[in-house]
Amino acid sequence: RRSFLETLERGTNLKRGGLKGRYADEIKQHVAQRRELQRLGIQENITVFWDLRKMWLKTHNWVRPMKKLKRTMQMFAGMCDGTVTQVEAVEITRLLESSEGRYRSGKLNMFDELRLAGGLVHRAWPPIEDTVESVLMERFREHLDHMHETGEKTIFFFVAPEQGLEPIIEAAQSEGATVVHIGRAWGARYYPGGCDFSVPIEFERWHNLQFLMNNPDFDDPERHGKRGLSAPGMELYNPGNVSLKVHSAEEELKFQYFHSWEKNFTMENGGVGSRFGPSFLGRYVRPSLRLNTTLAKAFAAASNRTGEVPKKLKQWSEGKWQEYSEDGTKFLAKLEPFKFAKLTDQEREAGQRDLDSLSKATDEDYAVLYWNWDTHIAQNVGPNAREMSGRIIRYFEGFLNMSIRRVEVARWTEPWEKLGQHPLDWGYAQSQLDCVIHRVWPPTPETTNRALARNVATLARAARENRSAIPTLSKPPRVAIFLSDELIFDEALEDAQDAGISAIWLGPITQGAYYPAHSQERICLDIPEWFQTVIDLAACNRNPFAEGAHTPDAPIAVGQQDAVPMNLAWGTEGLRLDNSELVLGAEDQEAADKEGVSRMA
Repeated sequence: RRSFLETLERGTNLKRGGLKGRYADEIKQHVAQRRELQRLGIQENITVFWDLRKMWLKTHNWVRPMKKLKRTMQMFAGMCDGTVTQVEAVEITRLLESSEGRYRSGKLNMFDELRLAGGLVHRAWPPIEDTVESVLMERFREHLDHMHETGEKTIFFFVAPEQGLEPIIEAAQSEGATVVHIGRAWGARYYPGGCDFSVPIEFERWHNLQFLMNNPDFDDPERHGKRGLSAPGMELYNPGNVSLKVHSAEEELKFQYFHSWEKNFTMENGGVGSRFGPSFLGRYVRPSLRLNTTLAKAFAAASNRTGEVPKKLKQWSEGKWQEYSEDGTKFLAKLEPFKFAKLTDQEREAGQRDLDSLSKATDEDYAVLYWNWDTHIAQNVGPNAREMSGRIIRYFEGFLNMSIRRVEVARWTEPWEKLGQHPLDWGYAQSQLDCVIHRVWPPTPETTNRALARNVATLARAARENRSAIPTLSKPPRVAIFLSDELIFDEALEDAQDAGISAIWLGPITQGAYYPAHSQERICLDIPEWFQTVIDLAACNRNPFAEGAHTPDAPIAVGQQDAVPMNLAWGTEGLRLDNSELVLGAEDQEAADKEGVSRMA
């Protein structure tokens, strides 16, 4: 119930204390130094070295393992009147990475729980008797050197059996380090820094301490003495501060040595995501283009192409790995030569010049999105249709780092159908966001593309005349995005390119084309797959382009809080779409009459 400092102060009391002579004098001086640090606001960090294999935390159904871990670490911090900033342990395992399959199966692994709580768990193999002790001692030496180099005030806390630790602890004590040691037997030992003795302190046995930590009423202030706990109002322990962070796989040291015949067994088949890191620890990153890929990142990836065709191609598509043999890769290279082609100097220069211009865009600059619904369809996999449509629009705003002020959606619609006549009408939900809905008939492959391309050409002609075809906006758009499965006739995008509008065509399967403004170049881009993008956006509870936000393709560790607050309506917030009629020239009006496309906003 008291901290070790309070216990030491009572121990030096002339009437009640048990310390006499020089021991009492040195302890008084040590306590006064630590109290002075607290008065000055200097934080003393606590580094815990925990032999979790021998000092195991017993778990029961009525207390979650994570809650018990946090209780125990708070107790360590309260004992030493400091803040626990590092907890290190060693796991005897063959695995090079934690098993995703084992975690999803529900089998408890306290080492993985400690990793989730922010502990640093190293890996060692084979299971020799003193492996854990040797690794912890090596880490202890490294922390001592760091403390002497930086001058940080650190208290070292050992949770390990009693045998074999005294020599190195006493050596560290002689160098000025304060060490606390808790073993399985009764009591604890406090080694004040700079002294040549230790102070035994009465403490519960580890077994009895586990019983208290497993009690569900442990934190209940109105417990009234039930389940063997003390009366209400009496503190069972002094909880301190714990400040830990989830570590990366690179920070975990691996002291693993295998026989030649063991190498094939060092990685357990951990299930989904285990090949690329466990998702529950926040180490999984999908091996494809990320959800927060921007136009600048896509262009940088295209600039890095060398023109070499790999012997065997392996790419992430449709939610799984697609593998091509050597002959299949050669055929794909002939079918899609632009996929591996190296950018020319003219393409690289035009793209970089246009990106530099886009980076200097003002608030008046905007983009227009042309959406072929029949090739880029969305599904009800989470949010409602209105929110999901807004998330897709906001996604392209993040892709361009520019606001989208107009969205035109073209879809095949029966002539007798009315907008919103059935509950799953996405056109009605999109019209509520002020999108322009083009109802196209008959359902031929080129009608939807023509309906959208005609309006792209209209904006291009208006831009060449230095005017805006959208009456409510003062200037032409800076970027036009075209979503379609194919664009055989891309004259409209080339017209926009000549008029100073950067055009981007994005297909449904990881292919795109970039038309930099004021140039004649067309650059092939690798883009995230549409099917996977829609699923990820449905799972996003915050804007994926917000700084510090985690995305479904690289999730945060279980139990950790995202730096960006959750917002389930981020798709519809902040949209400023315009659905007014375009100001058509004579040529545009004639083309519209010939096309016979109806429009409903």
